[in-house]
Amino acid sequence: MTRIDDIEGAIGRVREIDERCRKAEARYRVELADVHPNYRDSATNLVHYLALRGADIRDLQEILACCGLSSLDRAERNVMGSLRAVQFALVALAGSQHAMPDCESKALVLQNESAVANKEAILGSAPHGREVSIMVTLPRQAAGDYYIVKKMLAAGMNVARINCAHDDESAWAGMVKNVHAARKELGVDCRIVMDLAGPKIRTGELQPGPGVIHIRPRRDPLGRVIAPRRVRFIPDDTVWRGTKSAVVPVPAECIEYAHEGDQVRFKDTRGKKRTFTVVKKDEKGLVLEIYKGAYVASGTKLKLHRVAEGEKLSYRVGELQATEQPILLRRGDTLHLDRQPIPGSPAIEGNPGEITNPAHISCKQPEALDFVSAGQRISMNDGKIMGRIDAVNEDRLVATVTRARPTGS
Repeated sequence: MTRIDDIEGAIGRVREIDERCRKAEARYRVELADVHPNYRDSATNLVHYLALRGADIRDLQEILACCGLSSLDRAERNVMGSLRAVQFALVALAGSQHAMPDCESKALVLQNESAVANKEAILGSAPHGREVSIMVTLPRQAAGDYYIVKKMLAAGMNVARINCAHDDESAWAGMVKNVHAARKELGVDCRIVMDLAGPKIRTGELQPGPGVIHIRPRRDPLGRVIAPRRVRFIPDDTVWRGTKSAVVPVPAECIEYAHEGDQVRFKDTRGKKRTFTVVKKDEKGLVLEIYKGAYVASGTKLKLHRVAEGEKLSYRVGELQATEQPILLRRGDTLHLDRQPIPGSPAIEGNPGEITNPAHISCKQPEALDFVSAGQRISMNDGKIMGRIDAVNEDRLVATVTRARPTGS
């Protein structure tokens, strides 16, 4: 049961949040003045919403729920109106001498007609029989494939989103043309939304590593092998596309002489003895299985044990595609973000624990480095890696990693 003291405390807390929102509005008054008059109220409400969400209101929400009142989890349409409505109800429940909140009609209109009008202006009216619109981000193929756009509209797309962080003007124009044509043919309404966020700041290429593949069998959460890993051997003079199996190029003769049940034995890059078993032979090559993890590199020596013939034949793995060397960062590591398109690489360690060259990677939009300074934060990989900028010079940005997974990100 909610005590009167809890209600009194909730009244004070709501008023604190109300004041917090007012101060936020005052802090952004210059920016709000620059907003078009048609959208200024909405921008002000956004400032109020950010101020509300910046406060920890979990205890307050629990009290409000016990009182049968709104817990402010749906306050985004009209933040100040929601706060004042809650204040009004709390004061009435407390029966105290608290002054009633300002209850001008505009503050208590929770529906926020401006938000509804803005939504319809962008997304259009809700389709018949549905309360929500379906927005689809158009793929690049939509620029030249009219059928795919028509199919999306026929399936119920109401808003076609074009992500301007990708593709170019000609692709965007093709998408718009196809949406207009499909809309006309099907006789349906479909808005077009151009997302003008611009290109994301992306990192450059990584230094290529050795041609090696890591083959791992399937394991359960306890690390026990529950299924072998399948590998496909293909002739080293062919190009293979589209497979879920690891692909290893070998001489055509190896494939020709191998049969189901034969074994291919080898030592991996670590010197571990491993065995592949041939389980299938088809027109594309061989399918083999392995029950232990292995690293197979270009030039790895293979011994084909032909069971039926009782003979052993030696071959070598062909040229494997070079893999990029991933950069693993941990808390406290230093990272250099280069202006020049230098292929990135992991840190180089001299003596144990001594870093001689920090990890580095280039920035595809080096001009962005002109707008940052020491002491500011940097976020990478959608926030999985956070850092603090230590210095910015004509060659690079230097940062210290402040957040990453304990095992590295």
